[in-house]
Amino acid sequence: MEKKNLQKPSALTMLVRTFLATLCLMLTSGHTALLHAQTSTNKQIYDDTVETNAQFIGGDKACFEWLAQNVRYPAEAIEQGIQGRVIVQFIVEKDGSLSEVKAIRSPHESLAKEAVRVIQTMPKWTPAMQGNKPVRSRFNLPVMFKLSADDNQASPAGGSQGSLNQAHPTEGSQEAVADSKIMEVVEVPSQFPDGEQACYAWLAQNIRYPAEAQQKGIQGRVFVQFVVNTDGSIVDVKAVRSPDPLLSKEAVRVIQAMPKWKPAMLGGKPVRSRYNLPIMFRLSNPEKKKEP
Repeated sequence: MEKKNLQKPSALTMLVRTFLATLCLMLTSGHTALLHAQTSTNKQIYDDTVETNAQFIGGDKACFEWLAQNVRYPAEAIEQGIQGRVIVQFIVEKDGSLSEVKAIRSPHESLAKEAVRVIQTMPKWTPAMQGNKPVRSRFNLPVMFKLSADDNQASPAGGSQGSLNQAHPTEGSQEAVADSKIMEVVEVPSQFPDGEQACYAWLAQNIRYPAEAQQKGIQGRVFVQFVVNTDGSIVDVKAVRSPDPLLSKEAVRVIQAMPKWKPAMLGGKPVRSRYNLPIMFRLSNPEKKKEP
């Protein structure tokens, strides 16, 4: 049987093979590192280091106008006199959608819940830009819930007491809008002529505790909602919550009888605004309903 001649590879061949193996390893490692870098870039969240910040479509003023139409001051917070600033944090994705919305600071759970709700319902934003490409970015948006008075009291006729306060969710500078729009977020809230104390004095002289309600021992808080027009007139008055129709009727009547208010201001111009006014009917000596 004839033996084959086996030649050992030359030193040059071994060197070439080693070089090629090393090159393949480097290319494979580089590709893996590139994929990892791309994945990291896609997941990276920018804070304050972007060239162009994310923003609401139309800019800040359009954002405030949208909030004015959609934020709702929680009735529970109004009733308990809760107010303060909620700091909402969220991520603006590369496609403009909002994610990971959370309240990172809030004076009360009800305000935090409303602030998060309204941000989650926002339309898509313009994403942040870095190197002429959209990137994910973190955004902090403070939303202020403010009550103008805390359980101030008036003394209506009939030997009873009524207390009232006012609620205005507020946010920064905004653009004036058409008269047909009702704003709930304004720069300067609407107010009774000569201010709150004058309002309380006027109510003290004009509220009449319904006799039937006194006889039946009915008392409690009535939430009255109305719109202050650009000329200060009051329209769309309604009781949105009440312990009894007797108290609702009187609360609506006295608000409808009010003189013109100073309208809310936005962008240096008067605007229509929605107003919530809780009025407390409290008997000093509640009488129980008499048996027939």
